[in-house]
Amino acid sequence: MKIVSAVYSHPEYYPPTLNALNALAVNADEVYCVHRNVKKTNLTYPENVHLVVSGKFKSIRETEQTSFFWKLLSFFQFISILFKTIKKQKPKWVLLYDPFPFLAYIIIKPFLSYKPKVWYHNHDLLEPKNLGRLSLGKLAYLNEKHNLKNVDIFSLPAIERKFFFKLNSFNGECFFLPNYPSVSKSKHTKFPPFKEELRVIYQGQIGEGHGLEHIISFLRNSSLNITLNIIGVAVDEVFKHKLTTYIESFQLKNRVKFHDPFPSYEDLLNFSAQHHVGLAIYEPINTQYKTVVTASNKIYEYIAMGMPVLLFDDDINRLNLEKYDWAKFTDLSTNSLEKNFKDIINAHENYAQSAFNTYMVELNYEYYFDKILTEINK
Repeated sequence: MKIVSAVYSHPEYYPPTLNALNALAVNADEVYCVHRNVKKTNLTYPENVHLVVSGKFKSIRETEQTSFFWKLLSFFQFISILFKTIKKQKPKWVLLYDPFPFLAYIIIKPFLSYKPKVWYHNHDLLEPKNLGRLSLGKLAYLNEKHNLKNVDIFSLPAIERKFFFKLNSFNGECFFLPNYPSVSKSKHTKFPPFKEELRVIYQGQIGEGHGLEHIISFLRNSSLNITLNIIGVAVDEVFKHKLTTYIESFQLKNRVKFHDPFPSYEDLLNFSAQHHVGLAIYEPINTQYKTVVTASNKIYEYIAMGMPVLLFDDDINRLNLEKYDWAKFTDLSTNSLEKNFKDIINAHENYAQSAFNTYMVELNYEYYFDKILTEINK
């Protein structure tokens, strides 16, 4: 069995995509991943996983600043590479990640003499209000809304997001595939003991809605020995400047530090494993953040390394995670943060072991992915 997957970025930006490629490699003869040339490849893939690159190298941040004409040309290059790969390999399945590869496939579908089965996974929701009237994003959004009928398998990382898709006319199989880390990649069974300094980590977008300014303000007046490391994957420079101003004015330069993205996912995991608490706060400022609880891979990467996780206190987070003692909820007030950090300090070893056990038993990628493998192997 051959499988062609497509992601409109680079697979190493998406740990769940890496997990899927590794899992598929065990069950398929050949796996091809069509992606744009927006990141240097750092990982070693299984021998039967082949990366198919579209376009000349340009970093993901540079592509965001390019003209509409360049973006259009880049998209058509991606369409061409996807078409040639499917035509040549004749896969049993095509796995499409997010709206742009889905749009690309719908465009080339009429020209394919060989029609594979289609699996569409929606990793990130597109917000219509953020899309230009005449943009590729708007076209991809409309295509997603109207062409799910052309899909055999539809999967998404958060059950709450089903309501944003027109599934009344969908006759395929729908699966819940949360962004949990893979147990096959787990290397961290020993956790750094808490002694005097509680090391807190945040990895992800540096921007509004993650409570970073609240945490920094809390550290200003707290007597607790806490340090915070912030690793920015996507950076709002204006917001980062505001945080930097806070850090300098509060004299926290020795306790709060920014880090550039690590060269590889493995490097990130090794650095993260040196910490005691993970921040995964998503204030409900948009649809993406309101439904992120099972779609945020960082929550589950934290527990895979034995870290209790600090979460925003809202109904969806409570519904999904309140039963776990390692899940700590905060409204970002001083009293709430103080209470949570003291609680973690007092029982860190118990929370660390509980978090890791939860990950190994149920909140891991394979637990859900195996159900889809059964379907694609039919």
